[in-house]
Amino acid sequence: MKKHQRHIGVVIAVGCILWMICGSVLAHDPGYTIEDIGILPGDVRSGATAINRLGEAVGWSENVNGDRRAIYWHDGVLEELSTPLGVVSASAFGINDAGVIVGSVIFSDLSERAAMWENGQFVDLTDFAPLSDGVAHGVSQAGVIVGSAFVNVLGEDRAMAWNDGVPSVVGTLVGNSAALDINESDQIVGWAEDATGARHAFLADTGTGTFNDLGLLPNGIWSEATAINENGTVVGYAAVGGEEDGVFAFKWTAQSGILENLGTLGTNQSQAFDINAADFIVGSSPLVGTGQVNAVLWRPDRMINLNSLLLPGSDWDYLIEANGINDEGQIVGRGIINGEIHAFVLEPVIGMVAPTPGVAGVVNTFDAAGATPGNRVIFVYGLAWGQTDVPGCAGKILNIENPKLLRSVNADSVGHAIFDMMVPQSAKNVAVIFQVFEPDTCEVSVPISWTFH
Repeated sequence: MKKHQRHIGVVIAVGCILWMICGSVLAHDPGYTIEDIGILPGDVRSGATAINRLGEAVGWSENVNGDRRAIYWHDGVLEELSTPLGVVSASAFGINDAGVIVGSVIFSDLSERAAMWENGQFVDLTDFAPLSDGVAHGVSQAGVIVGSAFVNVLGEDRAMAWNDGVPSVVGTLVGNSAALDINESDQIVGWAEDATGARHAFLADTGTGTFNDLGLLPNGIWSEATAINENGTVVGYAAVGGEEDGVFAFKWTAQSGILENLGTLGTNQSQAFDINAADFIVGSSPLVGTGQVNAVLWRPDRMINLNSLLLPGSDWDYLIEANGINDEGQIVGRGIINGEIHAFVLEPVIGMVAPTPGVAGVVNTFDAAGATPGNRVIFVYGLAWGQTDVPGCAGKILNIENPKLLRSVNADSVGHAIFDMMVPQSAKNVAVIFQVFEPDTCEVSVPISWTFH
């Protein structure tokens, strides 16, 4: 055993001299734990539509007749949002960090009203003489709400913004329009009809007063912008005709100036619903071969089926759709558990994969994902299983006896901590246990064991 320890000491000593810039191999993805938001009593299904940076989620819970109740989930508790008399269905679509929730309610006469809930109190945002039916889709951290409302004098829907509860028209191209999201620079995205009645994704900047048509994909028919992040990156989905007939998720940046097709899970369908500050995009796409719609994540470098990232032991059948993602990387949507459709919250967890290529005598890449961007990540190793307290983290345990420091690395903007280290030939056939932890959050990874070839 002491001989093995001496070999690993050589690994660290040489690695400290030959440490290289990471990136020689494709980084792995964080895993996710999943929490069932559940359904309200008497209902049969639910879905989550948005999540704020505090991990509070909103959405809907639905009965067998298709009538919905707006829900608010926080601290593990599911609550029904209050609605006025006569409401037969309600859904929540957005929430900011101050707990301002927006959505819509439908009355028994089938009129739909844009709604806000603040401190548990319901407010009808379309209770203005020029307006009637409407929907509120998003809310900024400053409390500006965006959506759409029917303008009686025009006889059409218009993209709207409510500032301190007072509505104003965002704009349109020719006909109807709707605003679906807003960022902290008061840039608003949504859709607006052109002269033919086709929907086009738009980007409106209230600061400059501009209203820009983002266009279509090649051979495009229509497009809708669903979300915008703080960098001004816009996502949504768009229909195309011709040989590539289908609906495809897209991304738009000011640098490219065009809609970029984000791809699918092998079919001709995908949709993007939200994007966070790290340019992580969530949505859905049918799986080739089965046609089963699956929740997906587009990282800046590739597309991933979120079902493949659930940690082992999950009771969920599969995840259908991912609707919202916050800057902490938490994701909400809906999936199937025990045969029922339930709202979920995905929590990224820090995790490490085996060293790559896992061979002695060459440089190996060590990679941990799911960390908090910018936070310090500690890599440790050992040769025997055991239990060791994590310093400064009460109740947290490393599964290694006498762990030794391997490296301390700051996570990058997408939560990866990566470094390269030379593993000497003398480490061949040595079984090593690796584990990582994040001191600032006290998050500890599952340990892995690797024998260098």
